[in-house]
Amino acid sequence: MRTVDDPTGPSADDHEGADTVTTHSEIRDGMQIDWDVDIEVDDGLVLKADVYRPIGDGPHPVLLTYGPYGKGLPFQDGYSGAWEKMAADHPDVT
Repeated sequence: MRTVDDPTGPSADDHEGADTVTTHSEIRDGMQIDWDVDIEVDDGLVLKADVYRPIGDGPHPVLLTYGPYGKGLPFQDGYSGAWEKMAADHPDVT
C-alpha cells in the first residue's frame, strides 16, 4: 500500500485501486489530522476516515463517532438533539 500526502487529491500519475491511499495530513489546533484515511473492513469494502490524534507518540484514548453521512459535518450541527443532551449531561466537555 502506498500513501500519497497531497492536499489537492490524486495526481494524474496516481491510479485508483486498493493499493493506493491518498491522504492529506496537517497539524492544526494542537492535533495531527490525517484526512480521508482508507480503512478496509472484513468484506473488502473501503471506508474513509479522518483521524485526529495528539502530536507525538504514546498511549492515548480513542474517541470514535461514525455514521453513514457527513464525515466532515460537526456533530453539534448534524446531531443537534444528541449534542444538546450530551452538553446538558456533561457541560464540562462543551
